[in-house]
Parts: sequence; structure tokens; C-alpha cells
Amino acid sequence: MNEPDHAFGSAPIHSFRRRISISVGFSLLLAACVLLPLLGHKSLADWDEGIYAGIAKGLAQHPTLTLYWNFQPWFEKPPLYMWLTAACFRLFAVNEFWARAVAALSGVALAGLVHSLLARVRGLAAAWVSTVILLTTLGFSRACHLGEVDTLLALGCYLSLWGVVRIRESIAADGETRGWYLFWFGFAVAVMTKGAAAVVIPLTVVVLLVWERWPRRVFGRRFWVGLLLFLALVLPWHLAMYREYGMPFLREYLGQQTIARATTQLERHNNPPWFFVEMLLAFASPWIFVFLAAAWSGRRRRELREFMVFAVVVFAVFTISQTRLPRYIVPMYPAIALLAADGICRWVSSAMPNTKKLWRSWWAVGAAAAVSFALAVVLTKGLRERVTSRSTTSGIVHADRNFLPLLRSEAGGWTVEPILLCDDSGQMELPAAAFYTGKKLQQVWLMNKPDTNDRARRYFDPQPLANFVSGQPRLLLIRKELVGDLPASMRFEMLREAGDLEIGLVALR
Repeated sequence: MNEPDHAFGSAPIHSFRRRISISVGFSLLLAACVLLPLLGHKSLADWDEGIYAGIAKGLAQHPTLTLYWNFQPWFEKPPLYMWLTAACFRLFAVNEFWARAVAALSGVALAGLVHSLLARVRGLAAAWVSTVILLTTLGFSRACHLGEVDTLLALGCYLSLWGVVRIRESIAADGETRGWYLFWFGFAVAVMTKGAAAVVIPLTVVVLLVWERWPRRVFGRRFWVGLLLFLALVLPWHLAMYREYGMPFLREYLGQQTIARATTQLERHNNPPWFFVEMLLAFASPWIFVFLAAAWSGRRRRELREFMVFAVVVFAVFTISQTRLPRYIVPMYPAIALLAADGICRWVSSAMPNTKKLWRSWWAVGAAAAVSFALAVVLTKGLRERVTSRSTTSGIVHADRNFLPLLRSEAGGWTVEPILLCDDSGQMELPAAAFYTGKKLQQVWLMNKPDTNDRARRYFDPQPLANFVSGQPRLLLIRKELVGDLPASMRFEMLREAGDLEIGLVALR
């Protein structure tokens, strides 16, 4: 273990560890106070947030290895995030707060992990700077308040990186390779959260292997036992899905969600190659500039090199990928906070070796940082709105605010499924609606089929209304302007209306 450059002096090792433990506890408390409030203050958004919550709700009601969405098998992601959310639903309640709790708690854990890592290398002052930077990184806070998988993915990545740090430290201390078990466990968490996105972990190790010329003894018994642990955690679910569904599982899980996303721009996500530069400017300012300066000035230092390499790998891999979304960059944020804090503390310590002047210097640094952060938030507001408008990551449930209230008002006790959503312009999205109703939904069109080019078929597959209308009444949510165009052979009994929408029963006369 490397002693910090300041803050502890020659304190006994047990006192050093005790102080770190207490400091980490307070950092976790601060992160919880920042990230947990207001998790449930708004409805779930389309797309991913509503999808994951809907899958978890089904798992909580009917536990199974297979993930189901809208009553069909769903193979887009591994199950870990949905399993954990389903456990929250079973233990507490099915609502927006617990739909987002796994993401937020992963963020809390990340804040504590970064705090602990930096405390060991630079001391408590640097650790607290990293916590403040991470919690004021808008992209990180935003990711923790969305019920999506990326903060849990990031947590798995940083557990693996901590394992790599322990490997490096133990080799330097006594020639051992402690840390492989933690590395493989974190890698398993990442793979079971977001599948192929976890490739950034082994790529980081490969870069470090070449750069630092790791000795062969690194890959000893602990490496292979850790690999067996990884396979034991990852293989059973994947083998079970392949045995049950065969090639359809592989085509969706690997073909569509991995190969196609890497090589083509799917589902209208046509963001440019410089998209993540804009994302970092919009959601990581002003810390991204400090990070770049700190990474460059400390490029020859072995401490924290793992995190610098990881940040570069994440940026490069997802920039090369043809489908680019704001959430892909989330794993970079803790590395930005960690290295930026390390750089600030190195610069302050070297500039002000006198302890009395050092504390005055910290007040000046804090004031400058607060002003810089406030200016960055104001100046990048337009950029944040522009980059997020290109994707559905933070999309609203529906353009018409009456959509969900109308659907929920009548769908709860309805037993005839599917429930029909009719809008020829194609704006009635399914994911969040499926979570709130718990019913099978079907988009339909009356006269003009909406444009379905380059849209995910399972979430946007409108069929003619006539295919679903019979003598048995069905629940139909329809735009008012289309009601007058219903064929004479159909009767429509309105139950409720609001805004531009009506909900009622449709059947053949």
C-alpha cells in the first residue's frame, strides 16, 4: 500500500486505516444525501428506464431466468440490473423510487470507492476533493437519477480496476499477485450488467500489460482461480438462455445488440464522431479540463495510471462504435473525478509546502472551483439540451401529458388484452406505459401507417386497427382527430377524455 503524500505523516497503520474507514463512511453518507432524494418525483421515462422497470416488475411477480417485456422474451441485456431491481420491488414497493434505486445506490458505492482509493494514495484531503468533484459532475448525477444500467456497469469496472491496483501494489511489496479475485468479480458484475460493454476492462488490462511490461508471474494461480470464479458467475445464465432459445438468443444478444450497434447507427441514434467530446464538455465541465491537465502532468506516475488508461479506453471504444448515446460515457466520470482531485492536491501541495499557508490556499482553490463550476453550468446549458435531444435517454413518457393518466385510469381492471394505442403519427411509445399498466399493449394505426424505419420493432410495431376489432369490446386509446374516421362497421364508446386523447371501448357493430 502506498502511503499518502500528506495528511497522515507517520501515524500507525491501524490509525491510518481507521481514519480512512471513517472518512469513507462520511463520503457514503454525503453521496446518499445527494443522490437518493427525489428519485421517485417523476414518472419513468421511455425508453430504457421504462423497459428495465417493466422487466423487473414482471420478475418480482413471477421469478424466472428469462427476462420478459410486454409478455415476450427479451434478450437485449444480461439480467443483473433487473434482478436487483426486482429484489427492491419484492422487499419494498413497486414504484419510481425503487425502479431507480439500484442506479443511485451504485453511484453511492462508486463515490465511496473513489474516496477510498484516493485516500490511500494522496490522503483524506484529496479523497474529499474527489467526492465533491464526482457529486458535482452533472453527467454522473444525471445517470444516478435514471433507472438505467450504466452506474452499475461502472461500479463493476471500478471494482476490477481496484483489483488491478492491488495486483500492482502486491507485486511491488512482496512479489505476490493479490487482487485477481476482485478483478474477476468486478468483471463478472460488469458483464452481467451490460454484456459486451464490459470489454473496456480487458482492453484496459492489455494496454497496461504492454505499457508496464507485467512479468509472467502475474498470471499465476490466483489469476486462474479468479477466472473460474468469473465463469461460474457469468456462464450459467448465458448457457441457460442458449439452451432454451438457441440462435434467436444469440442473434439478438450478440448480433443486434453488440455487432450491429458497433458497426451501424441503430434506431436513429446518428450522433457524430465528436459526440462524446460534446458530452464531456456539457456534463463534466469544468472538471474535464482539470482531468486532462492532471493526466498529462502525471502520465509518468504509476499511481492511478489504471484509471487514466481506463478513461481513454472508454472514450476510444465508444467513439469508434457507430451507435453513440450519452449514457455510454458514464464509466468515465469517476476516473475524471479521481485524477482531477489527485492533480489539484499535487499542485496545491507543491505550491504551498507550509501547512499554515496550505489551508489558506485550499480556501482559495475552493472558491475558484465553485465559481468555475457555476460558470460551467450556465455556459454549457444550451449544449446539454442539444446533446440530450439527440437521444431518448432522458425522454419524457409521452409528448401529451394526458397519455399515461388516461391509460392508467381505465387499464387497471381491464382483462381483454392487448390494449390498443392508436395514433397514425406514431407517438404512443410502449415502455413506460407497459410498466404502469402491467398489461399487454399493441400500437395500431387507422388510415396511415406511421414511419417505422430504423425503429426497434418490439417497441414500435404498429398494426392495422381492423386486425384487432371484433364483436368483443377492446380498450382503445386514440387521438381525438381520428375518432371521426373510424369505419362505420366499428362502434366506439368513450369512457374518458383529456387533451387531444380519448379512451374507450371499440367493437364491431
